[in-house]
Amino acid sequence: MAGLLSGQSDKIRNRKVSGTLPQQGKADAATAETSGISPVRRRSGENKLSETWLKAMQSCVLTRKLPQETHGYLMRASKPVRAKESEVLYSQGEAAHDFFIIESGTYQATETTLDGKRQQALRTYGPCESFGSHELVSGEKRSVTMTALTSGALWVIPTKVFDAKIKIPPAPAPSLIKRIAACPTFNELPKASIIELCRAAEELSYAKGETFVMQGESARTLLMLEVGAVKSVKDGRDEAKEIIRAPKRLCETALYNHEAM
Repeated sequence: MAGLLSGQSDKIRNRKVSGTLPQQGKADAATAETSGISPVRRRSGENKLSETWLKAMQSCVLTRKLPQETHGYLMRASKPVRAKESEVLYSQGEAAHDFFIIESGTYQATETTLDGKRQQALRTYGPCESFGSHELVSGEKRSVTMTALTSGALWVIPTKVFDAKIKIPPAPAPSLIKRIAACPTFNELPKASIIELCRAAEELSYAKGETFVMQGESARTLLMLEVGAVKSVKDGRDEAKEIIRAPKRLCETALYNHEAM
């Protein structure tokens, strides 16, 4: 299942999903049948492009079309670091400085609730994924807090290198612009805003049988099913299931009606 449109991370084989514009609202279960980080010595063989690095770069709209020599430069210019379990990589509200590529470990993005009393989990990231680029492009402060759930290793690309080699994003595909512009939520936005949304899109893939949306949870992203099919089950009753096939938008109503999914 494949998707488009996201703000901040992936797995119906050959089916891709994506979402965007974090908002509060709720949605049926859908199943697809740098502070505190310790620098480490550059790992042996790092002059070669890591398979993990390349997969992470392919998952990021800003870097997937960069030439091989640019990937080589970025990897050499990056700083390998190790994060300990429970370490905070950066906090919501602070200035954005680095772009992170995950080699190993699990990391969680959280944001402070409106009442300011607790942290709400948004999503987790793992190997072959990246995070931290959006605020570097927009110039805004960090919108989430990133914490290491396990110990792990990352590559950190400093802002100066990011600005020189990555910040100017590639032009979105005309087909993507057309699909996003056709979405009722966005069809009155100017073209420049539509293009910015497309540049923030994130392509996600889900394995067959994997649940990616749970009934009753907050609706935070617009998902656009591009390839494959998903099964929607309401109240846990399989007889009430609905098979949804691509192309199709998911969770849109819950986003602007502030409902449960």
